[in-house]
Formats: sequence, C-alpha cells, structure tokens
Amino acid sequence: MRGKWRLGVILSVCLCLSVGTGGIGFADVTPVSVPVLMYHHISDDVTGDAVVDVFKFFDDMWQLKKAGFETIALADLIAYVEGTGVLPEKPILVTFDDGYASNYVYAFPILKSLKMKAVINVIGWSVGLDRFVLTEDPIIPHFTWEAAREMVESGLVEIENHTYDLHSPEGLSYDGGMPVGYGMSQMAEESDADYATRILEDTGKMTALIESKTGRVPVSVAYPYGAFSEATEQVLEAFGVVCTFSTVPEIRSFGTVADLRAIPRLNVTGEVPVLKLLESVDGFED
Repeated sequence: MRGKWRLGVILSVCLCLSVGTGGIGFADVTPVSVPVLMYHHISDDVTGDAVVDVFKFFDDMWQLKKAGFETIALADLIAYVEGTGVLPEKPILVTFDDGYASNYVYAFPILKSLKMKAVINVIGWSVGLDRFVLTEDPIIPHFTWEAAREMVESGLVEIENHTYDLHSPEGLSYDGGMPVGYGMSQMAEESDADYATRILEDTGKMTALIESKTGRVPVSVAYPYGAFSEATEQVLEAFGVVCTFSTVPEIRSFGTVADLRAIPRLNVTGEVPVLKLLESVDGFED
C-alpha cells in the first residue's frame, strides 16, 4: 500500500519533457553507442543489487529525459542495424528481467506518464504466480499474462524471452523438476545434441506462449544469470532468435546485426544514480 501511495505522489508531479527530434539516418549504418540498462524488481524493501525503490526508478527515468536520452524499443535497434530504421540522437534501451508484478504496478505507470519504452524479459513458468510450482514456497509475485498484453498493447513495452524453465541453479528446474545446467549452460554429461534439443524445446515453448498470450512474437532471449556459450548462441541463432542479452557491464556501439548477440547491460542498483552509472563505464558517450 505504501508503495502505491508513493507512486501516486510521483505521477502527480510528472511533466512531459520535450526531446530532440533529430536522428541518425538510414543509408550509412554508422555504429552508434546505445547503453542498455537492466532492472529487476521495484520495492520499498531494497534488499540487494536487483532491487530499486519506486522513487529511484522514477528519478532514473526523469534524469535520463532531462539529459536528452530517448528510450528506444528493441525493434528500433534491430531496424537500425538492418539499415531500415533510424535512432534518436541519444538512444538508450531499458530492460527488466524476470517479469515481477512490480514492473506492471510501479514501472509501467511511470513509463506511460513519461512516454518512455522498455523491454521486459519474462520467465514462462512464473507468470502470474507468487509461489514455486513444486514446493509452494513463496516467491516475489510476477505479473499476469493479462497485464503483459496490456503493456504490449500500450506500444511502450515489448515482452521478451527469459526462458520458460531454464532460469534455475544447476540441478533441477523450478517448474518441471527436470535436470538443468546453470541457466542456459550445458550440463557436464550432456551431449551437444541433447543440449541443443533442450534449448530449442524451451525456446520454442516460450516463443509460442508469448505470441499466444500477447499477440507479439518475441525476438530475443535474455540469458538467465548471464550464463551462455558459443554453442548457446549457435542454437538460438539457428532457431531464429535475433538478439540475445548478457549481463556483461559494458556499453556497445551497434552497427551490424552481429552486434545484437550477447548485448551487454548495466545493472541498475538502488544506490547509484543512473547518470553516474553511465559515466562510470568505459565507452560512454554523453
């Protein structure tokens, strides 16, 4: 309840900020630096590096707008490197991992008020749940597919793939109790063929699920824990996945489709203001 009250206070003071309309053109795909931010959960109870409170998230977005940054969709970035689209002068991509209900309850209203875009990478089995499937132990609540569709239909949010049931520590998966590696990592005794089959089955299941529930086909996979290998990349590319997200804390310049693989992201914490985070990274261009 206190978080919702705080959100109301924030939204009551939201103002529309004008941003530049200049852009970078089609013909020559000049490499462009695009910072990619990574958020997870929004809560008054900031207990770790994957949680920010609602005021911090609002302030991050507000400061980005004041500094002239314009949030882009993943589709915008893809179109740019393919030579069929433009980017604003100071593009930035905002992502969320896991699909927590707080993304819908707190982040989405702020994004709407500031007319900003985001990508949310959801875990399939946990959508709409607040408990583990196998043990019924509590987990942080996750938003529903109805909420996901509402966000997609706003034109501000893209729902993407964080695997259906591979976001697990090495051992047993959280939903089906099947043997898994660490995230999308290959298991020690797993053959290359079995590994490829396991990754393809999960990716296919999640792709179909997101399309059926939101009306939009996902084009990316965000690696759980940032764990992947060259084999993972090859399997996903063969499936047709256009982009993959890592957790490497860097800023990349995008000029070719190859730059869409293992996209680095900056984890946003509750302590460091977003502009200071950007300035601390090599390759940042203000």
